[in-house]
Amino acid sequence: DKYYHYPSTDGHPILKKAILDWYERVFDIRLKDENITIFKGIKEAITYMCQFANGPEDIIMIPDPGYLNYKLAAETCGAGIYEMPLLEENNYFPNLNDVPNEVFDKTKVMFLNYPNNPTGAIMSKEQFAPILEKAIKHDFIIFLDRAYKELRLSDDVKKWTVFDMEGSDKHIIGMYSMSKPYNACGMRVGFATAGASVIEKFNNIKLNIIKRNGRLSIWPDSESSPE
Repeated sequence: DKYYHYPSTDGHPILKKAILDWYERVFDIRLKDENITIFKGIKEAITYMCQFANGPEDIIMIPDPGYLNYKLAAETCGAGIYEMPLLEENNYFPNLNDVPNEVFDKTKVMFLNYPNNPTGAIMSKEQFAPILEKAIKHDFIIFLDRAYKELRLSDDVKKWTVFDMEGSDKHIIGMYSMSKPYNACGMRVGFATAGASVIEKFNNIKLNIIKRNGRLSIWPDSESSPE
């Protein structure tokens, strides 16, 4: 099938329109093209996001337990890693009081995943607010992995988005997967939503990595998946 291959770098206009329509239908927020970007699943997006760090002096914060690729991607880009324990006594949220300020000062990216795999924890907007405050104060970006947003037992966290709180447009990028909620694993499609400046920086990293690997020219028109 011609639709079962990797998407173009920029994302097909039909797909982008469908995502904008979905976002408005679910969250009652009308985004612009500049607020979304397309990629080949969240694993690829994790790799791009780690490039926001420039070396071992920069820190990437990852949850423990959490998706293994957060740590693998951070190690690959050579960043410093700070693991945040997700403990039952703290409702499987990171305990911000345990993190030294000097760690926050060096942080470029914090990976979070809610609804959470593997604990099943969910996070409300009110519970997320203190984490966003840290990101604003210390100027880092939260990678909010929402691959499991549609797989939950409660509707109490369904409606909040990365655009609901002041300052979120420059400090959060929300990641969505097609494979988990729609069983579309073979289509290898994910997308992100964020403020225009975050999306622009993310896209510049994505484009430069693709060019460096010499694979840009085959994506838009290819009928098969590159290895």
